[in-house]
Amino acid sequence: MNRSRRVMVFLVFTLLALAISVSGVAAQAQNVVIGFTASQSGRYNVESTRQINGLNLWLNQVNDAGGITLSDGTVITFSTVFYDDESNTDRVQELYTRLATDDNADFLISPYSSGLTDASSIIAEQYGKIMITTGAASDSTYMKGYSLVFQTYTPASRYLTGALDLLASLDENAQRIAIVHENDKFSTDVSTALNDYAVELGYEVVLFEGYDSGATDFAPFINKIQEAAPDAVLGGGHFQDG
Repeated sequence: MNRSRRVMVFLVFTLLALAISVSGVAAQAQNVVIGFTASQSGRYNVESTRQINGLNLWLNQVNDAGGITLSDGTVITFSTVFYDDESNTDRVQELYTRLATDDNADFLISPYSSGLTDASSIIAEQYGKIMITTGAASDSTYMKGYSLVFQTYTPASRYLTGALDLLASLDENAQRIAIVHENDKFSTDVSTALNDYAVELGYEVVLFEGYDSGATDFAPFINKIQEAAPDAVLGGGHFQDG
């Protein structure tokens, strides 16, 4: 089962559990409204589109099967309200406020990316709306004491620890590693945690450097990697990098 499908299966069961428990809403309602934003434009368009395709697949399958029957016999179906957040933080806060107030969504799904989700989490807490985050892994969002924001992804601090463990099993002579990353919230969190783990395991980190979001010329960056002469290169960014 691939990662996207695992996340959506988890989402199914999470929403079902929340539908039964939250504020008595689902016990009375026949339809549960899920609110979210999607980056239909801007730098996160590709990743966000895939995320929303997964959500829509789940919603269509559940509704086509007749909905979810709760223990009291109530049959719940789902509908969505969503807007284009343009991959913009300010736009996210504006739209999640609208979803929570004007649209009165029963649940919220996060936008794609840690940065946008961090912005929407504040709104979810402010208006007392449960939000499931499906495209955001930065640990910092979940260390702010929120009680209504639930993470489905592996935390960013553990994203690449397994990759380093794998490297050790594949090449026990590899000792010098380069860590490169995009200078955004998520990628920096992932790479910083990887750097700490590498040092803990005794690796020599010969290069730890980020590149600006939207960069297209990586020649100088590649030269730095070559000059550092690592045994392995690890790091992270996003689909549009380069």
